[in-house]
Amino acid sequence: MVFGPQLLIGVAAVGFVSKKAISAADGIKETFVYLVGDSFVKLGLGMMADGHSIFGMTGWAGTFAALDAAAIGCIAIMAVVAVPEEKKIPSIVKRAISR
Repeated sequence: MVFGPQLLIGVAAVGFVSKKAISAADGIKETFVYLVGDSFVKLGLGMMADGHSIFGMTGWAGTFAALDAAAIGCIAIMAVVAVPEEKKIPSIVKRAISR
């Protein structure tokens, strides 16, 4: 469950930097992914499942509500990134064909 999103974050981050900066960008990104993501999964979801209120719900209902909210947020962010990227594809294909 954790490795798929980490892979997608890495692929997205590589698309924004030059070839010379890929290693540094990936290293910095991975640092924050592990620190923030791992802490949230271990501490945050555990606290929610143990009974801390989230969105007015406690226990597993609140935990799954938080996961659902995170999934919806990720889909929204990916849509914001994917639409401009998809618009670039025809121009890239035209340049490749004209060579």
